[in-house]
Amino acid sequence: MDLLRNLRLSTRLLFLYEVTTSRHSRLRTIAERLGMTVQGASEYAHGLEADGLLALSGGEYRATKKGVEFLHDRLHELRDFVDRAGKEMAFVETTAAFARTAISKGARVGLFMEDGFLVAYGGRSSPSSGVAVRDAAKGDVVRNPIVAAMDVVGHVAAKELGLTPRIEFGVLPASVEAAELGLDVMLVLPEERAAEAIRAIEEANKKLEDQIPFESVTLG
Repeated sequence: MDLLRNLRLSTRLLFLYEVTTSRHSRLRTIAERLGMTVQGASEYAHGLEADGLLALSGGEYRATKKGVEFLHDRLHELRDFVDRAGKEMAFVETTAAFARTAISKGARVGLFMEDGFLVAYGGRSSPSSGVAVRDAAKGDVVRNPIVAAMDVVGHVAAKELGLTPRIEFGVLPASVEAAELGLDVMLVLPEERAAEAIRAIEEANKKLEDQIPFESVTLG
């Protein structure tokens, strides 16, 4: 796909996205947001202006109507590609471990190997960690949820919560499929896409004897 192979095209789209979603009167602020030099930002600005995709209007850099359409079309192509690739590449990962201490639902746990078994300790730091999805007494099996992040907003939110997304492609169908298999899934997504996720789960439940239980939590 050209967008993924062509760095110049990707940068042009990022430039247009930046001036479409934020207000910029100086190239320096755009350069800082895109991690490039002011000279580099200036070169991209001139090229976009020459192609009729960018204009300096009212002292601010803004994407033209043609520029917005160009950005929308390329992002739509990218989304289609990611969805197609996700159906082929989607993978899930979950981990079951023996609780070495009493663990409460939602508590962060550290994971360790002991005598050939994966074990979890509540409140102990470890390079491998997770979140308990249910209460567990010492000796019980505690399972980490699969973390799925829908679009950029969900991915950033997951990172801010200290979670590592394991489903990032074909997120919604892969999450529903994992839940159908009885796996615990934590789907992180922007609030405006919650209804879309709920509809997908409800559609899946119409065909299932064992319904997928779910609950939604809004983070402030």
